[in-house]
Amino acid sequence: MPQNEPGRPAGRPLTPTELRLLELLREVTGRASGAEKRYSAELEDKVLELRESGCSVRSIAEPLGVSATQVQRWTAAARERRSAD
Repeated sequence: MPQNEPGRPAGRPLTPTELRLLELLREVTGRASGAEKRYSAELEDKVLELRESGCSVRSIAEPLGVSATQVQRWTAAARERRSAD
């Protein structure tokens, strides 16, 4: 390492295969993030629809194996999104 460069040495460079794998994983992560947001919104909207049709928080939470608080969060998020539209 030259004397003027602070810090640790850079180490070995990535192979072309390693670089391509990281690029693909980064791309997939970006796509998954977008899909996750879209499907989360759909889930929240459906929960709100069920709540408005008479389903209780507990009747939604128990079969899904989530807490009642989570169902309330989904409901609140859907209501907030609806009021913003």
